[in-house]
Amino acid sequence: MKNPLLITIMIFCISLLMSCDNIDSKYSKMIIGEYYSIEYIEDLDIDEDIPVSMTIESEEEFFQNGTSIDHGTLKFSIFNPEGSDIIIIYDLKPSTSKWEIKNSMLSYTFDNVDIPLEFKYTNASNYTEKEAVKYFREFIENDLTDMLKQFLIEEGEKPCKIVELNEKRLVTEDSDGEQTIQKRITNSNDSDNKTTSEINSGDVYDIGTKIAKGVGTSIVAGLALVDAELTYDIETSNDKFSAEGYTWSIIDVAIPVESEKLSNPKITFVLFLELEKSQGIVVGTVKNIKADGSSEPSLEIMNNTMYIETEEGTEQVQMVDGELYFVDRNGIENANSTGSSATHDNNISIENFPSDFIEFINKFSSNSSFQLNHIKFPLSNFGLDKPAPSKDEWKFISNNEIFEGTRKTQDNNEVVGRFEKEENNKISYSLGYPESDNIYYMIFEKSNQDWYLVEYLDENMNDF
Repeated sequence: MKNPLLITIMIFCISLLMSCDNIDSKYSKMIIGEYYSIEYIEDLDIDEDIPVSMTIESEEEFFQNGTSIDHGTLKFSIFNPEGSDIIIIYDLKPSTSKWEIKNSMLSYTFDNVDIPLEFKYTNASNYTEKEAVKYFREFIENDLTDMLKQFLIEEGEKPCKIVELNEKRLVTEDSDGEQTIQKRITNSNDSDNKTTSEINSGDVYDIGTKIAKGVGTSIVAGLALVDAELTYDIETSNDKFSAEGYTWSIIDVAIPVESEKLSNPKITFVLFLELEKSQGIVVGTVKNIKADGSSEPSLEIMNNTMYIETEEGTEQVQMVDGELYFVDRNGIENANSTGSSATHDNNISIENFPSDFIEFINKFSSNSSFQLNHIKFPLSNFGLDKPAPSKDEWKFISNNEIFEGTRKTQDNNEVVGRFEKEENNKISYSLGYPESDNIYYMIFEKSNQDWYLVEYLDENMNDF
């Protein structure tokens, strides 16, 4: 007679292996899509006398054929005792690798280890600052690049444990216990969207052209705040883009602007077109926006913003849990419904506050261009040593961070948003943990019949 204990152990082991295979198969399907991550490194070991920090913003897309493409931006901030920090920005050009999930571990294989950096921008203005940039660029483009390549060779192909993978994010943990959090931007293999190669191309381009002109008009409206006498044109050209077996209809957009005050810039961007399947809505996503062929921080906040065309014109939207929501109508409203009111979770409603401020704060927290145009730079930072962000450094703050009441973070912690009336046409906003320090603190002030952000403090807000 066979040993019952041995049979039980064998059955358990077989079921465990089958469970691992099922999880790996599930993860391999769920991971398909595009993700965004940001990492801040405070003290780089470049120069012991000059503090240098680095911010890495990256987008990574996983394809069904086991390929991933990674690209992003590196921003270096160099302490400047004579004024604002010196900023150096590089584009991290697309690089390709192979991915595999086995035993709930994500691993990469690199055919060619490379760090394709391309210098894009610096705010250095005088001779001393430009000499500092020259020195640091030599280090970044040679020594630091070699160090990163060596790291990829030694550590890049080591598997990382998948801690969390769902519709919202991918969380992995390396062998040292360090976690990386990547927010999901798109889901390439679900039923919500499909590539526009599956749609009547004539209809797509007609709608896409309207979206492109609507977005272009919005950009020009922002420029007109500087020069109301400017003239412009919006030029569009239809094209297609294919990668890893997928094809998208795209529109190349150029906006030549005639304005001596603005040095006659030419704004360009690419509009990627997709179909939201459940309602048949064409969605345009802004990509690769530039001014005169170069990255412009004040415009880059529009990258990856999404738009649709409605009876009222071009409307900005965002994808929340697989559904489209308006983000430019005094809050967020489901784009798939007609006549519905804004959802409670995202519309900012404050009792006994001026109606014009309520209208302002909803637009401020939902429209990146509106937000940037309603901030009085340079911002006051309540007298602290660390300077508030400049216009070039500003990161859009959405209605995920500006709200009234209590919400829970991704880590299930409670945070409280609170508006308070101050004297002299001022309203303050704070966001923080209960009975703890604030994460954000802001002062809004009414000036010339409009509201502006005039003071700002950011206490290292965690991602939620």
